[in-house]
Amino acid sequence: MVYKVISRHTELTRVKKGAYLVARVQASKLLTKPNILKRIDEIFESGGLNDSYVDKQLEKLITQDADFKSKLGAIKEYNTLRSRIQKKIDITSGNKPIPILGDLVKGVDKE
Repeated sequence: MVYKVISRHTELTRVKKGAYLVARVQASKLLTKPNILKRIDEIFESGGLNDSYVDKQLEKLITQDADFKSKLGAIKEYNTLRSRIQKKIDITSGNKPIPILGDLVKGVDKE
């Protein structure tokens, strides 16, 4: 009796795992179909253009592997939005420091 219960449980577990894997594959295939993607976009847009929608579009670009140029651009944009990479700006003129604003207002030239 115990063997039958264990055997049945093992069989059901395999079926559940197999069904999950099949569902995952089918969902992945559906998410590449233009009509499905269009409907997803319609649902997002129904709320109007907002941060959440734009963030989701950016996430879609980053996680896709079809167009690496778009992916790289999306990653750069993400890094800019999150201030992960800071650009350094040279504030010299001809290797000479730019006079501070107070000196310019007073008309003083420090050359």
